[in-house]
Amino acid sequence: MTGPCTYLPLEGHPQVGPQDVLDLWVGEGALDAAQAQARLPEVLHVAVTSAGELAAVCTVHLHEDPQLRADLWFYRTYVGVRHRRSTVAEGLLRTTVELLEARWQDGRDRRGAGIAFRLQNDGLRAAHREAVWPRIPMSYVTRSPGGELRVRWFAGALAPDPPRAT
Repeated sequence: MTGPCTYLPLEGHPQVGPQDVLDLWVGEGALDAAQAQARLPEVLHVAVTSAGELAAVCTVHLHEDPQLRADLWFYRTYVGVRHRRSTVAEGLLRTTVELLEARWQDGRDRRGAGIAFRLQNDGLRAAHREAVWPRIPMSYVTRSPGGELRVRWFAGALAPDPPRAT
């Protein structure tokens, strides 16, 4: 990767737009054209290099997790092939957590009580085995065939009510 990245919302971005995101996803084989078009409304932030190249994209959507019995923002990141050995994924995650938590704290958007994602990269799982990551406090929940589930509850979020007895 050449130089540091900026992490900004896609909407109104001065250097990249929706077509750039579609081109990255489809051009690198991450998604087919129909999948990419369907996921485009979920794009929150993009990472752009100092040279104006789209390096990575993150999406979020509200998801009711049945295991945790809570509505959470489900987070996904795609990092372009040329930028995989960088800290761009961490920068996008940090930026997204900060934005969604700020919206939760000030009451603008309290639909999701936290942010969750499935870590699917074996190399990252091996390198970051802490139950709670120190730089971006995301807690280990469980491992499943879909990857390692990590969650960050927003400050002040309440645990779900206990199940009702039948």
